[in-house]
Amino acid sequence: MAGNFFEVTKDDVLIVLHAHNTTITEKQIDEVMDDLDFQLIENSISHYTEMEDQTACMLAEIEYQMISSGMYITEPYHFSLPS
Repeated sequence: MAGNFFEVTKDDVLIVLHAHNTTITEKQIDEVMDDLDFQLIENSISHYTEMEDQTACMLAEIEYQMISSGMYITEPYHFSLPS
């Protein structure tokens, strides 16, 4: 990851939820955190060197995983991978 350390936090999940106008409990956020594939997120982020692109990628990956797993949000997607 070009020397950068990235950690997905509950705040990142909240950003995605907010984009979908969705509110869930703290326990549900913990469940989302437990279900996210952090290795996949890290692998996706590693393709980018700029912090802004890494952040965009992380949010897009969180959103994709939540939607594809049926975790509290649905399409349309609000985040996309950087070009």
